[in-house]
Amino acid sequence: MQLDELPAITDDQLRPCDGCGCKILHAGPTFWLLRPVRAVVDLASCRERFGLAMLFHGNEVIARQFAARPLARTFDQAPFGGTGEILLCEHCACTRPVASLIPVETAHG
Repeated sequence: MQLDELPAITDDQLRPCDGCGCKILHAGPTFWLLRPVRAVVDLASCRERFGLAMLFHGNEVIARQFAARPLARTFDQAPFGGTGEILLCEHCACTRPVASLIPVETAHG
């Protein structure tokens, strides 16, 4: 695939690295633009599906079709100034856990 065929990133999406604060190209010509989403398992839905699977003799496929609620839900989709995007230089993307970059007030509710 040619460089011109790749999806473009707009200039307003470029900023200093969220990991180290340096300019994005200080570690080379590649960088990472991530959109992390935190999720939580719905325990009531798990119990419901387990019960349905038991009812259908362990058939989880049928239990999934009869389940009334989704198994998991998302939250904290936009912790970085409302965009939800983490911009990392190549070095930070390869050496730092993404979860360590989420602000404390967002990470703990």
